[in-house]
Amino acid sequence: QKVKSRMIELEPKGFKYIVTVTLSENLGQAGRADMSCHWEDTDVVVQEMYSNDTIILVCLAFAVRII
Repeated sequence: QKVKSRMIELEPKGFKYIVTVTLSENLGQAGRADMSCHWEDTDVVVQEMYSNDTIILVCLAFAVRII
């Protein structure tokens, strides 16, 4: 819900969305999510992470201008 709200807030018109969600079992391990992108200055990325005692969830949403 947070990612959707933030994307609507940005209102990227003329863009396509790419959304990835990774859900993993939380076994006490360390984790990290990162990205490297080479794109137009107007493209946008939103990232959210949620974890509790049993799961780790990472959501990445990209708004990419289609020419």
